[in-house]
Amino acid sequence: MNRLSLAGLFAALCSTACIQLQWSRSSLHQPIDDARMTGFEVGTCSMTDALDELGAPLYVWQLPRGHAALAWGWFNTRDVRVQVSVPSNSPADPSFQYGWIDHRLLGYVFVFDDADGLVFVKKGYLGEIADELQRPPNFDVERAQELRRDAPN
Repeated sequence: MNRLSLAGLFAALCSTACIQLQWSRSSLHQPIDDARMTGFEVGTCSMTDALDELGAPLYVWQLPRGHAALAWGWFNTRDVRVQVSVPSNSPADPSFQYGWIDHRLLGYVFVFDDADGLVFVKKGYLGEIADELQRPPNFDVERAQELRRDAPN
């Protein structure tokens, strides 16, 4: 099919079709400024320091060996949808819907040991970091620090 016949088909559909476009945007919490994060060094920061500076975390979960993970985050979502319906004489009208959603929760995850000392900090998508920390083998402070050293900045 050449471009001219595709354009004609598209024009015919548009003349009898109902086309809807929806766009929305949402945001929750303000991103944490990187300058506020300079005081959070592994081995020198406590859980109390983090809570005093950052407030209540969005998520808290327990890790093996008495470690606890706390996550602070924010998100911005964009949702764009296009829907096309073509009326017909049949009992069911054909329709097409396309949606694109960019929805990710960004933030920081801090891991504290059983003495409430900071042993690990990572910025990124909270879901991915949480999966990484809970993936077998179970969370290992030394392995996490090794991964952090090897990660590009």
